Amino acid sequence: MSTDTHADIPDQQWQNPFPEGHPMHDLYAKRVRQEQDLSVIISDYHSRRGTGKTIASLQLGEGMDQSGGVTTGKATVEPEELRNAYFKQPLRSSLILDEGELGVSNRDAMTTVNKELRKILSIGRVEQKYLIINTPDIDFL
Repeated sequence: MSTDTHADIPDQQWQNPFPEGHPMHDLYAKRVRQEQDLSVIISDYHSRRGTGKTIASLQLGEGMDQSGGVTTGKATVEPEELRNAYFKQPLRSSLILDEGELGVSNRDAMTTVNKELRKILSIGRVEQKYLIINTPDIDFL
């Protein structure tokens, strides 16, 4: 993790969790600086379970969270709980949807859950949240 403080990050007290040169370093700093959301999908190249996606999601979320760390109110397996957390948790919170494929379907885009997640992703400049969804296969979403 980077130990330098970036003047372009609000409050100047938050550190960029990604080291200089990491592909996420500049993207994260830009999104924080512009007060925008950042959405990340973590999946397994071979669509396997048990490869550490949940741990990676929690560690990534903890590193990016600027509102006191990841709590049980910020991590869930229920898409509707994620939607509620999106509007209830403070600015610059990391939110994690574990096993995202369980409540979301790429074949049923008109479900209430899919509509709400689409809404979150489409208005993603407003609430300054860092959304992390993990799934064994990105095609499940």
